[in-house]
Amino acid sequence: MPTKTKRKGSHSNYDKADRILREARARRMAAIKAPALRGTAAKRAAERGLFTPDPEDLPGRGLQIVAEGDSWFDYKVIIRSDILECLRDLGYRVEHDAKAGDLIDRMAHEPHQLPAVLDLIQRHKPRFMLLSGGGNDIAGAELAMLVNHRNSALAQGGEVLRKGVVDYIMDTAIKGAYQRVIDTCLDAARQANIPKFQIIGHGYDYPFADGRAVIDVGPIEIIGPWLEPPLKVRGYLSEADRNSIMRQLIDRINDVLKNLENQYGGAFHYVDLRKSLTKRSDWANELHPDYKGFQRVAKKFHMKMQNLLP
Repeated sequence: MPTKTKRKGSHSNYDKADRILREARARRMAAIKAPALRGTAAKRAAERGLFTPDPEDLPGRGLQIVAEGDSWFDYKVIIRSDILECLRDLGYRVEHDAKAGDLIDRMAHEPHQLPAVLDLIQRHKPRFMLLSGGGNDIAGAELAMLVNHRNSALAQGGEVLRKGVVDYIMDTAIKGAYQRVIDTCLDAARQANIPKFQIIGHGYDYPFADGRAVIDVGPIEIIGPWLEPPLKVRGYLSEADRNSIMRQLIDRINDVLKNLENQYGGAFHYVDLRKSLTKRSDWANELHPDYKGFQRVAKKFHMKMQNLLP
């Protein structure tokens, strides 16, 4: 497939997006620190109103998108700071059914989930649909089932991943779930007469399996960790070993999405986010970027959409 030529002015578009996101973050953090707003309805109004100038004046130009996904699209600890919120800051109009902790398997097969997304497509007639899924399908208790014990003969011989299990999860379960979501949403867009409707997915970045959890301070709630505990149970006490395992699994998810991009031609596109978040400080915890990290990957979605526009 020929590589699409970058749109003229793409560098200036990226620089403008970077400036707008930095300003939005500074304003939102200032509002959080303002004692008069803290914990009040005014604070919530400020989060959703003070930082959303006319979308037509921003790089997204009010372009309508819908989304389905997990916490990379639905993440709030003190303030909302996920990819979709960053895209709103850039001027996109966003409607979504994303839910933190969701699985791509549930998005595809739970009776209520796909109909909710189809309703968004039919009502809002978006130019793009964004899709985030698969990360939770290989985290938590499920992760322990994907690796051989470190002291086993297989792992000592170099076969750390349980190849048959991983092949099934990636190439049958996760890929099949993506295909069901993509096929169903493309069909809904055709029925709604939405021209040039395209779906964009991503395969995450390489996390640090260091045991950091989500700590939500209002009220205090600890969620996670999701990577260190199951891998320690399988004997991987070294973080370097755990990080290596996660790199292999993230590469496999990206392989699945790249294959889907080739399969669907121009209808499905994939954003490679690997090596966007290379420092531990880019991550708020084992699974989620921090605010600046989400802004960094949101800019890649922004540039992908801009490059796909005529």
